[in-house]
Amino acid sequence: MPTETEIKIRLGSAGQVNAVLSRCAKLYGRGIELSQRDEYFDTVDELLKAKDFTVRLRMVNEKMMIALKGPRAIFEDAIHTRLELEFSVSNEDEVRNTIKRQNLVPTTIVEKRRQEFTRDDLHVAVDSLPFIGSFLEVEAPTRERISKVLNVLQVDSANAVKENYTELLEQRLVVLGLPIRPNLNATFQKEKEFLNEATTI
Repeated sequence: MPTETEIKIRLGSAGQVNAVLSRCAKLYGRGIELSQRDEYFDTVDELLKAKDFTVRLRMVNEKMMIALKGPRAIFEDAIHTRLELEFSVSNEDEVRNTIKRQNLVPTTIVEKRRQEFTRDDLHVAVDSLPFIGSFLEVEAPTRERISKVLNVLQVDSANAVKENYTELLEQRLVVLGLPIRPNLNATFQKEKEFLNEATTI
């Protein structure tokens, strides 16, 4: 059964981000630059979110994927595991119509810029998101392998977060006084507009 086992760690300064990227390049070779746009779906009363299920359409460099994820099992070290099924989308309209027939509506849009490094069954990524900054994600078959990778990358697991990006964005947008319902919109354009408005006040 396909599962996702990963940890997400908040990175602080640009210096820390660059240091992690440099270590990744030395260990795993040149990374791949990806531009991602994730769109999440739920029922109107958010029944999927309440049970920690995810339905997501992801556009990666013009290629679309659909993912279905089950509830997370989160361990004390903030590593989590969950069932994950992901498929390529050949007909976007057909997939969107299928989602609509299940009475699911779009609730969240999240953009991110990603530097991704892969070796065999190990996936390491450094993500940059609007409003909440940069994060390291490490995905591997076992928690022990993840811990070893963090040691090699010299990243402290004390900065790990248990929330997913949508949950982190909800928390941040509430602090900033920006809406999260009925639709959370966390794009780089929205961040730019917010920063421009803040400087004119």
